[in-house]
Amino acid sequence: MLTIAAPAGPHNIINHEPDQFPQYVDFINLMTYDFHGSWDSSTGHLAPMYPASDDPFARPGWSVDETVRTYHDEYGIPKNQLVLGLPFYGRSWSGVSPGADGDGLYQGSTGAGPGERGEPGMLFYSTIAQTYEPAYSKYYHTEAKVPWLYNGTDFITYDDAATISTKAQYILQQGLAGAMFWNLMSDVKGNPAPANSLLSALWDGLGGTIPTYQCGDGIDNDGDGLVDLQDPGCTNAGDNDETDEPPPTTQCSDGLDNDGDGLIDLADPGCEAAEDNDETNDPPQNAQCGDGIDNDGDGLIDLADPGCENADDNDETNSLCGKVATETVIQDDWDTGYCANVMVTNNTCDSVVWQVSVGVEGTVGNLWNGEYTQHDGAIQVRGAAWNSELTAGQSTSFGFCAKRDQAPVQYQCSDGVDNDGDGLVDLQDPGCVNGEDNDEYNKPAPTTQCSDGVDNDGDGLVDLNDPGCANAEDNDEHNGVPAKVVAKVQISDDWGTGYCANVTITNNGTEDVDWRVTLNVEGNVRSLWGGLYEKNGDQLTLEGKAWNNIVSAGSTLSSIGFCADR
Repeated sequence: MLTIAAPAGPHNIINHEPDQFPQYVDFINLMTYDFHGSWDSSTGHLAPMYPASDDPFARPGWSVDETVRTYHDEYGIPKNQLVLGLPFYGRSWSGVSPGADGDGLYQGSTGAGPGERGEPGMLFYSTIAQTYEPAYSKYYHTEAKVPWLYNGTDFITYDDAATISTKAQYILQQGLAGAMFWNLMSDVKGNPAPANSLLSALWDGLGGTIPTYQCGDGIDNDGDGLVDLQDPGCTNAGDNDETDEPPPTTQCSDGLDNDGDGLIDLADPGCEAAEDNDETNDPPQNAQCGDGIDNDGDGLIDLADPGCENADDNDETNSLCGKVATETVIQDDWDTGYCANVMVTNNTCDSVVWQVSVGVEGTVGNLWNGEYTQHDGAIQVRGAAWNSELTAGQSTSFGFCAKRDQAPVQYQCSDGVDNDGDGLVDLQDPGCVNGEDNDEYNKPAPTTQCSDGVDNDGDGLVDLNDPGCANAEDNDEHNGVPAKVVAKVQISDDWGTGYCANVTITNNGTEDVDWRVTLNVEGNVRSLWGGLYEKNGDQLTLEGKAWNNIVSAGSTLSSIGFCADR
């Protein structure tokens, strides 16, 4: 089985080719969590089931349901290959103001909140349930279907048992393949899983039941007076059939005249014992060395003939010589091909210049210690100049490697079939790029905010009538002031031949930005943290990683820096 951990969030999904996943993997595990965390300057939901209409920082696609729909609706992935990811942990912020509703949701913070195992801002569910739920106020978002905790300063977002149950029902309703979670060590511990654990909630939500077996249920299921493992019909506690196995029936104990000679079971001379499963009478011996005939015409009969070793010998001929024999042994096999060694032995009574025929599977690519031709599934081999002659009883060997014949690869765009049912076949179908394209389905034209016929920013203007649209490919209809990102470099350590510097990224605009900046850098960068970079001359192009690629409006990112040699 082969699976992939696939990302959530449109900005992550677009960097992959999800429509190619199904042909290579069995299941696609959706990492539908970490939509928000302490890397954000404001609080939010870790794994919202659905979008929240009151979220001032909402972005399309940033919820569990939207992620599933993206993979299924936009990329055509079957739901029975999608596995829903669930968080068995939480994220936290500190320095969070109450806000207008007094619950800390969507409010700014001073940084990561309480954490564990050396990771600020990350808490196990077991810790949240046992330590923080009793001490904090708990809230529940009716649209996003997720809870959060707040104590006036610290904010914790997580999935509780009720949320896990809701998501389990979603899995069943949508016909998804199942659930996966990160990770088991974060849950309430116990064996079996405690009733207050997320694993138990998931099991119950998916309709789980604990199986019972006849050999472990305390019942005498076959009515023989013996229960479970005391019954010889049970091999172990997981055996679901307590019935005793009947003794085996053979032809010599079944009460039938199996060979039609009028004799049954042990009365039949063909039966040696009740366990004998062949009632047929052994035929009389008619070997050449026991038939009273001079089979080889030398005037000697049966055991008087030197060609007979015993009465069962079926060859009265006096010759002790045989023929040239071969023995093939495969030395290496890699499914699409193999290499073999062939031993050639002269069993005749004379010297021979040998030539043999050996069956092969596939096509021989090379052969050593001999010369060959191939046809009809066999190779005809004769010796090389130095090993072509064998004296009586002498052996030599040769070897070869062969490639097994493979069935030709069949692609949708060259199979002569209308695979997508649009009346067009193979390269006549606009869904086909070339004859080796294995997807005949027409790719839907991309839809953007400036071509979808919707007033996305609520200003009464639609698509190209809206001044927020530059062209039909523009995916942002909003008229807002573009964000301005400023990068600042501050040298933190300088030793003459080199230095280290910290970089801060500030968004002075009114919109969140997927940032990318270019810096003038002295020297050659030898290490960089908190970002991805390309170096071209004295210019360093820098962008965020998956966890810090978005800088919120009016906020600053730090924890980025580099060291360089002058």
